[in-house]
Amino acid sequence: MNMSRRNYVIARYEKDGYVFEILVDPDAALDLRLGKSVSIDKS
Repeated sequence: MNMSRRNYVIARYEKDGYVFEILVDPDAALDLRLGKSVSIDKS
């Protein structure tokens, strides 16, 4: 995955008192929210 060519945003996720920051592709996140199938495998 070449992250320098894509735009990503940082999303914070909290679970059981732990806070995680993950890189998210905003276009894929929108597609997922709209009910479309999104692959998380970018290899």
